[in-house]
Amino acid sequence: MGALSLVWGLVRAADTGWTEAMTLGALAVGVISLTAFLAWEARATDPMLPLRLFRSRPFLGANATGFLMIGTLSASVFLVAQYFQLGLGYSPMRTGLRLLPWTATPLVIAPLAGKLSDRIGRRLILSLGTLLQGVGIEWVAILASDHVNYSALVPPLILSGVGIFMAMPVASTAALSAVPPADIGKASGVNSTLQRFGSVFAVAVASTVFGAFGKLGAADTFLSGFRPALGVVGALAFLASVTALAVTSGPSLRSDGRRGRRTQEEIGADTPFEGPIFSTKRSISSGTLQPAPPADSASPSPKPAERWQWWWTKN
Repeated sequence: MGALSLVWGLVRAADTGWTEAMTLGALAVGVISLTAFLAWEARATDPMLPLRLFRSRPFLGANATGFLMIGTLSASVFLVAQYFQLGLGYSPMRTGLRLLPWTATPLVIAPLAGKLSDRIGRRLILSLGTLLQGVGIEWVAILASDHVNYSALVPPLILSGVGIFMAMPVASTAALSAVPPADIGKASGVNSTLQRFGSVFAVAVASTVFGAFGKLGAADTFLSGFRPALGVVGALAFLASVTALAVTSGPSLRSDGRRGRRTQEEIGADTPFEGPIFSTKRSISSGTLQPAPPADSASPSPKPAERWQWWWTKN
């Protein structure tokens, strides 16, 4: 109930304003319900949401960054798509095609971001990515007019896309790596929920700013609201680059080979399987998968009923 009321209030605020009675009532119900939920969880012996997770500065930083990062992505796409149609007169199809320099970048950037994260750490990737996202968004806000050439908008769109899709694959990893393995499931739920709330929150804020300075209709009145609204969205991206500094960098895979071997040992140290392809125990102890020694060629192939006894005597 708390989440539903809060989301409904935020969505309604974009249309009716923040002082309308129903909007205030929905927001109040949401805040009270969520506060009661947190109070209950604080006393529960087996809480659905362990509040101790929020004592971790890296966990807080990663979730705050995800909240702002996804929020700025949703709000900027929401605004720029309308700008292309109402400000520049493009059709929906032409608008979608012209957004591709922005929205198609994950095909190239996301795999590279993961590799860079392993080399230079999550903190730098998150902070730099959200910073580039903010610069690209503010650049579009500065260039926005009813006569701007589309080619002038391509560089900031690409820059913003590179930034957001550098940060996006790393944000969830940063949040989950900040908690014990037993809490990963609950931490993942928190991370996903906060990102969805961030999307609703940022769109509501952008719509409120737009309504304060402009309105839908003619291109000039639309642009009067579009520029400040997109400017605020860019500021949220800059704030995300600051909250990302709370995230732990995380050692790279090259420098963390020992960590990978410990993880394998924890998962498979008690696994007794040794078959004709890989020796699991031998692989775990060495940190790599190695071929198992070939079976004695002179040994007869065991019958199905004798397979377990044969395996036991061999091992």
